[in-house]
Amino acid sequence: MDDKEKRFERAKETALNFLTHSMRTEEQVRKRLGDKGFVSEEADYVIAFLKEFGYIDDFEYAVSYIEYAAGKGHGARRIKDEMRRRGIDRNTIEDAFYEHENRASELGSEVASEEERAFAEALRIVSGKEIDDKIIAKTGRRLKTLGYESGVIYSAVGKLMKMKGNGDDEFE
Repeated sequence: MDDKEKRFERAKETALNFLTHSMRTEEQVRKRLGDKGFVSEEADYVIAFLKEFGYIDDFEYAVSYIEYAAGKGHGARRIKDEMRRRGIDRNTIEDAFYEHENRASELGSEVASEEERAFAEALRIVSGKEIDDKIIAKTGRRLKTLGYESGVIYSAVGKLMKMKGNGDDEFE
């Protein structure tokens, strides 16, 4: 085995070791190989190998990430931004959101809308507290941090304001 083949094998081992901890995007693997001193030709070879055997798949990564991040209460904007930072292109992200909804409906579960998830998070934030202007403002800031769009935040905050006005702890 010559030096070139040895470098390709080391690059492959490096990538496989990197993938043992969790799913990664193509861009993350490529960056890791670059950080470890491998050139683009070696990275290209390894990426092709990993794709061929299904070790990396940006689409499946994106669908899984949506499920994970939505479960943590993150909004669509934040999820999309994070996936773009991880090297997933916009079309793959949009396709993944569509696929995520399809898979949920096939399983008989309904994916909560962005508005429903934001309001559920808002209720979690105000849980057990008196709804006043301070807690409403805090809730709006938290929803923004979680990556919800402005219209979704206004909707959730508006529902809280109605609850404040009624003096109810339950929203009809």
